[in-house]
Amino acid sequence: MEPIIFLDDESDTIVHRSQTVGMLYPHAVIGLPDIDDLYRVVSIEKSGSTSIIHVVRHDGFEYLNAAEWRIRDDPNAHMVRSADGTAIVMHHLGGDGPPLVISHATGFHGRCYRPLGAALASHFSVWAIDYRGHGDSEAPHSGDFSWSRMAEDLLAVVDALGDGPVRAFGHSMGGSSVLLLEAMRAGTVSGAFLFEPIVFPAGPVDSHPGGRLIDAARNRREVFNSRAEALHRYAGRAPLNSLRADSLAEYVHFGFRDLADGTVRLACRAEHEAASFEDGVRMTLDRFADVMSEVTVAAGKATPSPGPADHAAALVEALPSARLVQYDHLHHFGPLHVPEHLAADIIRLLS
Repeated sequence: MEPIIFLDDESDTIVHRSQTVGMLYPHAVIGLPDIDDLYRVVSIEKSGSTSIIHVVRHDGFEYLNAAEWRIRDDPNAHMVRSADGTAIVMHHLGGDGPPLVISHATGFHGRCYRPLGAALASHFSVWAIDYRGHGDSEAPHSGDFSWSRMAEDLLAVVDALGDGPVRAFGHSMGGSSVLLLEAMRAGTVSGAFLFEPIVFPAGPVDSHPGGRLIDAARNRREVFNSRAEALHRYAGRAPLNSLRADSLAEYVHFGFRDLADGTVRLACRAEHEAASFEDGVRMTLDRFADVMSEVTVAAGKATPSPGPADHAAALVEALPSARLVQYDHLHHFGPLHVPEHLAADIIRLLS
């Protein structure tokens, strides 16, 4: 196959390399698979065996979406549009039972939970969402990473499944998004198992511990020389060294995008993750008082305090139909550490 490069005419830099490309023509608007900016094709030329596609940044509607490009060779991935037009990717992780949607934590992506999905596939048709700016999904051009928008992303996935109410597993921010979805449109979720959802008691925002997470996100290293380098770093440092090897491998493989210079960069940009955490401190118990679905709130007693496990009992008390399940040996990343253990309880409580 002939090599293809995309050259940004304004900066005279290569922004993407490829071996394959769909039919393009001048003035087409495209999204490239390794970045979320839109580009307009200015011209196309040949230089020896290489095709050079000259592009400039563009503000407007997409012609070939970056998310569609990223999933074009994956029959288990599908793209839907959230309420604000953001391209959201959903992955089928297996099974042919009633639908269950896995809703991931901030900074992660749906396929991190493939080991959990495999353990659930005997009872459910398991789907995993990539929220906006995570995994294969598009970052919103508006910059809106509020959790209400995340709930709209999840609603787009549920509506695409078209099978009526779904079961849901939510982790951290993903658990809060499930609650927000049900508060937004009652009856969408027939039952939920939420592992340490981020919900705070009502009170001053500056009293919450989220500030540490916001600062840590903004200081997160985004670019590595290779996925192998990223995997080696994460495997030797907390907190990601607590993930089981297969979960961590999935996180690295699908959580980075290839850059034109051969390096890799986190799909969830540091500033985007920080923006998500900034909205997270607004998730208070009073927002979910009308959620009538049966909800299991799970918490790990090994999670350091202060943390989301501290508020699990209060959330159960605030919800009309909820139960609390506690795990002495688990911490906040429990679903990515012992997925089969949790899957047995999810199956028992949601089947």
